[in-house]
Formats: sequence, structure tokens, C-alpha cells
Amino acid sequence: PQPSTLVRIDSVRLFPSRPKVPQHRWTPEDDQKVLAWAAQHGPRRWTQLSRTMFAGARSPAQLRARYSDVLNPDRVEREWT
Repeated sequence: PQPSTLVRIDSVRLFPSRPKVPQHRWTPEDDQKVLAWAAQHGPRRWTQLSRTMFAGARSPAQLRARYSDVLNPDRVEREWT
């Protein structure tokens, strides 16, 4: 038996009708903006944060996910069980 070969096809998109949005890495400045917002307003009103401090460059869902998954100081990291 031959080993299976994984072929990567970059030109095929699952949803060709959706425009491809460029992805930007999170910077320390972005993280500081999110943390400052959460400290002042609590972890909510992500739409307003997106419009005011990020000029729509980050979606409310991205901001909420970044805070809850990475930046939240109450987040407890444990080993998987």
C-alpha cells in the first residue's frame, strides 16, 4: 500500500460568492484598546467599540471572541481532561 498523499489546493474556495477579507494580526495596541474598553464599559457593547475605536476594521464578534478567549483576566487556564 502506498502512503496517502495530501494535496493542498489554494485556488478552490468553499464559498466563492463571499468576498475574501484580508486578515490582520492582533497587535498589542489592539489588545490594549479592547482591555481599556472592557474596563470602562464591561465586556459588552462590542458593536459600539467596533465602530468607534476600530472604525469597522474589526467585527463585534471578533472583538468579543478576542476578549473572552484571550484577554479576559477572569479566564482560567487548565489542562484538558
